[in-house]
Amino acid sequence: MLARQLAVGTFVTTALFWQSLAALAQSPPAQGPIVSAPVAARSSPAARTLKSPAISAPRIARPRINPLANEPDQGRRGTWNRTSVPVDPLAGRSAGTRASPPVLLSFDGIGNPASCGGCTPPDTVGDVGPNHYIQMANSTKVSIYNKTGTLLTPAFDLGSLWTSGNCAANAGDPVVRYDGQADRWVLSQFNGASFLCFAVSQTPDPTGAYYTYEFNVGSFPDYFKVGVWPDGYYVSANETSYTAYAFDRAMMLIGQPATFQKFTGETNFLLPSDLDGKTPPPAGAPNLFYTFKDNSFHGGVDRIELLAFHVDWAVPGNSTFTLLNTINVAPFTYTVCGFFVLSCISQGGTAQKVDPVSEWPMFAFPYRNSGGVQRLAGTFTIGGSPGQAGAAPRWFELRNTGTGWTLFQEGTINPGDGKDRWMGSIAMDKIGNLAIGYSVSNSTMFPDIRYTVHRFNDAPGTTQTETVLISGGGSQTGSNRWGDYSAMSIDPSDNTSFWYTNEYYAATSSTNWATRIGKFRVMDNIIPRSVGANDGDILESSETSGAGGAINSTLGAVRLGDSVGDRQRVAILDFDTSILPDTAVVTGAALTVFSGGPVSGSDPFATLGNIAVDITGSLFSGDLALVPGDFEAGAGLANAGVITKPASGIVYSAKLSSAANGQVNATGRTQLRLRFQTDDDDDGIADILRLGSGDNTNANLRPRLAVEYYMP
Repeated sequence: MLARQLAVGTFVTTALFWQSLAALAQSPPAQGPIVSAPVAARSSPAARTLKSPAISAPRIARPRINPLANEPDQGRRGTWNRTSVPVDPLAGRSAGTRASPPVLLSFDGIGNPASCGGCTPPDTVGDVGPNHYIQMANSTKVSIYNKTGTLLTPAFDLGSLWTSGNCAANAGDPVVRYDGQADRWVLSQFNGASFLCFAVSQTPDPTGAYYTYEFNVGSFPDYFKVGVWPDGYYVSANETSYTAYAFDRAMMLIGQPATFQKFTGETNFLLPSDLDGKTPPPAGAPNLFYTFKDNSFHGGVDRIELLAFHVDWAVPGNSTFTLLNTINVAPFTYTVCGFFVLSCISQGGTAQKVDPVSEWPMFAFPYRNSGGVQRLAGTFTIGGSPGQAGAAPRWFELRNTGTGWTLFQEGTINPGDGKDRWMGSIAMDKIGNLAIGYSVSNSTMFPDIRYTVHRFNDAPGTTQTETVLISGGGSQTGSNRWGDYSAMSIDPSDNTSFWYTNEYYAATSSTNWATRIGKFRVMDNIIPRSVGANDGDILESSETSGAGGAINSTLGAVRLGDSVGDRQRVAILDFDTSILPDTAVVTGAALTVFSGGPVSGSDPFATLGNIAVDITGSLFSGDLALVPGDFEAGAGLANAGVITKPASGIVYSAKLSSAANGQVNATGRTQLRLRFQTDDDDDGIADILRLGSGDNTNANLRPRLAVEYYMP
């Protein structure tokens, strides 16, 4: 591995670039670690007590900083005067035969003028936790929602978590990360000078108090990004050179004095890996950063560079930041319109063009460890696609099965429709599906927010036809600074739901951008209704006999509870799940039934407890028809789910346990048995609940079994 020892502030000059491409084929050595003094934490007010500030006066956002401005040609290196650009070799492979999944939830987030008066860009970012979604935007506003899209706190200034000091300002470039291993939230921004500001929630509730930190990193940390890892919060930034940081996560989670370590000297912006899922990386594994390099701009070949940051908090001198692997990728055109050409992407109804941010990797760099396979996914914007400017997201997936990191697949999202796509963000779910969100525009349309997916069993490098999260209603006329990043994230509560946020304009305006938050899932679903001819209820032959007696399947309803003679009554529901593909792998199931209320007696929930749901992957008695033997035979998986009494209404539902997934029969029938947890209450009264069956005359009252699955 390559050792790194480049002095801080060293740049590759134009002359050196053209004289010695071979010397630039490898990344230069980095200097470090630079180790900070411990920084004490303070405790913030509870976020739920903060108020929305008054709308701030319009202002101009800090310009994006060109790290090569000191070069004689400001880093152009031939990118500004290209006479022709080769067509991206992966463009056109993106159009799949299936549509990307539909939007399940969509609502507006923070926008101007409430966010920052009249500033651009919004730098829209967000992340999702078990019970909340947090969105942040310049400069710097925080909105906390529940997962139905209800705002739980007024949008507040992030700086108000600091009652005084260097971080009480609201300078921008916000980043929010949910730390799933600790069940905590991490909110951050810079202060406009040399400070990075972190707020770490003290509990899983993001509306509560935070531990706040002010880290003086020594220079302005422009465009910084954050990744969560077991041994640190890792950060990259655009400074006098590109930098990589590790912040002491263990101390920050408990509000103790914390330090950071820093390496400098990279030649393109870096992104730290960000842990998703329940399984951590192998013990002691370093955080992985990536960047991409272009042959004509950086030397060598078109490639991804993977770098390892190993931090040693006890002995900082042992910390290293090393080049782990150079991974060649399909040729691409570096930058869309030229290095730091910020007016590039056309919009409908205006001559104003916007910035594609195509010099650097796009947020974030998700990592997942599952089934012995480690995966990383990333995206960046390239030129050479058949849009007006040629902008398209290049995406990739790296895998490590135990022998090192290699390129598993890559693709370019451009279906050849003459539209530019940029501002990408990528995430992956628990079974390997990838989702990429982005902005879409050209001179005849307002910018949209869209997304596409790569299903894990699709052909490598391909994506499905895209879905529109929201269509733009206008264009931005006042600035070329479109948002510098967007955010796709995966829901830790199920590891299958994707959440995406980006900006758009509801109407043409100079600065009154809006933001949108959307949710979707890649999993497929079927919802079969029960088969009425085989539904019914069975009355116990005698009290506590445990054997079935009288049966009934002609009422348009099934009954459960106990009889006047204290005999238990159970219900059988039969579902034809053969409509699943034969090789489907079931990942979840949920039963919904509808009640007509107690037939007689007292409320059976009060005396008999909750409803237990049994499941069998075949037939309870081996006979498809309802027979007395269904009462006691083939218990199958006991307690596959529990139905509790709803607070109101007639809808009763149960999410079946994960162990029940294997009992859903993709090639035949799946039967469920419903029974109260207590078989009788010895009161000599019939305590019976009536539920709609599969032959109920009202189709809306028939039982439903929602089955979630994927195809291997």
